Amino acid sequence: MLFSGFKFKSEIKGDVLHITYSGKIRKKQMEEIMNKIYLILHKDELKKILIDSLKADVHLELKEIMEMAKVHPPVFKRAKTAVIEKPKKAAQYNLYETVSTNHGVNMRFFNDLKEGEDWLAS
Repeated sequence: MLFSGFKFKSEIKGDVLHITYSGKIRKKQMEEIMNKIYLILHKDELKKILIDSLKADVHLELKEIMEMAKVHPPVFKRAKTAVIEKPKKAAQYNLYETVSTNHGVNMRFFNDLKEGEDWLAS
């Protein structure tokens, strides 16, 4: 589906919620994406999430990363989340992973889909 200039797709495969998004992603779009994920988690009570953002152009400012990484609801904190992202975004996502982990989120970032799937399966 197309929302605010980006594409979002969700699919449940076994016990994993697979999310794919693409397009230009800024704070507003990221908030929309996360809200959609939260709604699915509330409805289906899944504990594993695989987010593929390899086809997205994600750009968050340092302040936005710090704010967003701190505000995940309990339903998201109970899940194990693997995010697949481009290597060139490593600095942005290392910060997000560190801050969110410090706030009770079990999230890791990977550059390879298979690595993320393997981590979720472990």
